[in-house]
Amino acid sequence: MSSVVLLPLDPVPPPPGAVPTLAAVERETAARLGPFYWLQATGGTASTVVVESARSNAPVGGYEGLWALRRGAVRDNDRVRTVDRVDGPSGSLVVDFPYEDAPVAGEWVELHHLHPDQQLRTDVLAGLRRCYLLDSFEVPPPAGAYAYANGNGYGARAVIREVNGNGNGPWLVMPQQESGPPVVSSFAQPALQSGGSTVADLTAVAFWLTSARQILGVAVKAEMIPQLERWGRASGGWSAYANRGRVYLAAPGGAVSAGPLEVRAYRDAFGIVGGLDDPRGPTDDDDELAVPVEYAAALAHIEAWRRHSDRLEASAAEGRFATQEMAAAEASRCAAKFADFLFRPQTERGDSIASPWSASRGGGSVNGLGGTGALAGAVVNRGW
Repeated sequence: MSSVVLLPLDPVPPPPGAVPTLAAVERETAARLGPFYWLQATGGTASTVVVESARSNAPVGGYEGLWALRRGAVRDNDRVRTVDRVDGPSGSLVVDFPYEDAPVAGEWVELHHLHPDQQLRTDVLAGLRRCYLLDSFEVPPPAGAYAYANGNGYGARAVIREVNGNGNGPWLVMPQQESGPPVVSSFAQPALQSGGSTVADLTAVAFWLTSARQILGVAVKAEMIPQLERWGRASGGWSAYANRGRVYLAAPGGAVSAGPLEVRAYRDAFGIVGGLDDPRGPTDDDDELAVPVEYAAALAHIEAWRRHSDRLEASAAEGRFATQEMAAAEASRCAAKFADFLFRPQTERGDSIASPWSASRGGGSVNGLGGTGALAGAVVNRGW
């Protein structure tokens, strides 16, 4: 006798304007990569989840082997189980290991194709590292940065010393005085570009800065400082370089003396939780994210294909779920919609940054964000 295979249901999308949560992104991602069900229990026992709407006298298939996730479980040990079999007449999903606290009426249970904590969440967090947005921050000047060796503030030789640990912020090197006192009378461009260079560790201020190419512009008092083409010049503009995973910025002494440097850059969404910076990234189901559910889910789908292609190939084999090529095309669409500055870099900075989001491995540019020009194989946050 043939069995009835229940088709998976898409999760209810959040209402317009709702703040996206980690749980919402995981549900949307799960619905794209394999069978996914979002069911409301009407009761349960130590070994079953009872779902009234799943009752059937016909043989029912489609639930077996899926991971059952209880986000509302009181005990962490009751969070994930595997559906062993289905008892159709009672609408019971029999799990592989008993619960300490049985499911209760009204509790929501999710059935997943990938392990919710060990696979799906890993994919979603990795996908957030591919979701980019614009950000800005200030770098305050170091205290006492213009004390010179001869004691009177003049002279050609600067005091070169480390200033990290004395309340001076992340600045590394004292600026070198070329002539006259390091004071600017106005914020005109020539004054901002004058004086020797001071080097700052930007990653100490913004942990998410790992590549010099993330920096889009530097300003002081809302006046832009020009970017130098190459690192190493003493004055005339700002330049940046990366070393051992950290990004350093060199700025003219005139700009440093005028006030805090205002740095504009693009960053990934992983380190923004609840509107605040958090290097650990989201960890709880209810953590609020900084990018739309659609954007995060599309990029997480790509990570799932990269990490768990065996499972996704099986779900896509019957044509019920997206292939890797379809997932890459959707991710490219979402990246163009939500991060168009990656496609139009000329509106943010003067040099050319080719887009890496390409439908095939033959397109794009090795100089783009990701290095290969192919979205499905790109790895962000890599060094250049």
